[in-house]
Amino acid sequence: MATDHLPDERSHVPSTNPEWRESFFFGFFDEASGVGTYSSLGEKPASGRSGYICTVWRDDVIAETRIAPMERTETEHACGGLRYRLDEADGSWTIAYDATMPVLGPVGEAYAGSLRVDESLPSVAVSMDLRFEPLTPAYAYGGDPAWARLFDGHVDQSGRFTGVVTIGGSPYRIDALGSRDHSWGTRDWSHPRGWTFFTASFGRGPAFVSLWGADTAEGSVIDGYVGHGGEPAKVTGLHVDLGGERPTLGVPFGMTVVAESGEATELVCRAHSSMRHQVGGGKSGPASHVDRWLVEIESPVHGVGHGEFEMLAPAATA
Repeated sequence: MATDHLPDERSHVPSTNPEWRESFFFGFFDEASGVGTYSSLGEKPASGRSGYICTVWRDDVIAETRIAPMERTETEHACGGLRYRLDEADGSWTIAYDATMPVLGPVGEAYAGSLRVDESLPSVAVSMDLRFEPLTPAYAYGGDPAWARLFDGHVDQSGRFTGVVTIGGSPYRIDALGSRDHSWGTRDWSHPRGWTFFTASFGRGPAFVSLWGADTAEGSVIDGYVGHGGEPAKVTGLHVDLGGERPTLGVPFGMTVVAESGEATELVCRAHSSMRHQVGGGKSGPASHVDRWLVEIESPVHGVGHGEFEMLAPAATA
């Protein structure tokens, strides 16, 4: 695995812009144990704001959203009960988590995240001790002007998660494919009119897809990669047969991912749980909602996989 990308994976020097933000994301679904997780932490140093989201799927949905101070070095970010650390020797990451989380309800429904925990909800102790091993090179997004108010730099990477997730005292051994991302720069939430984020992994090969498309005043843009062995191919096109609507839980929808070569990857996705989080608001403009679905995916080439599908909508229309 090449390591020439690693200097950019270190913490970045923030600007004085209060909307400058650095964030990280890790997510996977382990089919053998039936456990999936995603977590993301971010910091806006100039405004003094930092926090994280952590969601766990099992036969129920467990989620925590927290605002807390950030501790960071060049290779480590920690916030509340969540900690990410980069090993520059091999490009791997460790993910540690330890918190008591509210149980929202059964898998198969839609839920809204909140900074205020509903005290009537049951709660459970959750801990994670995980390692992310890269299986693809870190993919850096290009410099299209449409990205300018969303980030200065953005990296996606697919790999293998191993370790243990413990829920309510029950340990689950994890050996799963998944992905991560890392972005930094000014994040103006009022800038995109909408976006689609998608990341997926398939055991056969293995094969991976990770992409982000945005609709902005500067135009529509998409970037990311699709790969089945070898170097990932740049994504240049995306078609989703939702007619501009949101996915309906349990109802299949098609997705076609087009690579720079013109090769199309056909996928059939079926969402089985979703989570909504509010983003933005305040000085940067009106708030928006990010809806994230955990999806099962069928591909005639790559077999059955799992992934995340995410869309942004203004809060007034969501």
